[in-house]
Amino acid sequence: MINFTSKKNKKILVVVISIMIIAMVAPLVLSSVLGIL
Repeated sequence: MINFTSKKNKKILVVVISIMIIAMVAPLVLSSVLGIL
């Protein structure tokens, strides 16, 4: 079992979630920027 209570694992979890959010948002941002240009 992975212990998610430790600070290190929470930090990793936050980084992974933020990368996932960026990966989902980036295409939308790029398409809107290209649409404006």
